[in-house]
Amino acid sequence: MEEVAESVLAFIRWTDEHPLPPNAPTRVVLNALRTHLDAKVPGWRQRAFENDSSQEAVEIEVHLSGGRIVRGTLLQRPSTVQDGAA
Repeated sequence: MEEVAESVLAFIRWTDEHPLPPNAPTRVVLNALRTHLDAKVPGWRQRAFENDSSQEAVEIEVHLSGGRIVRGTLLQRPSTVQDGAA
């Protein structure tokens, strides 16, 4: 996941040059980060839970330029509930 961490840093540097609107909702920032990771680190979503089977989500805290801090769930483990199961 080091490649993902490096890409998150690249995203932060990118936002220094291409600032997101200061009032952009957290959801918009996280979606932009996911899109960036999809382009830079293909397969990161599939690899996210390979090493820790007990982890349910990938939480992130990103400090953007201007002092904004974005916290949220970058990725959540897919549900294992089968269709029709209760």
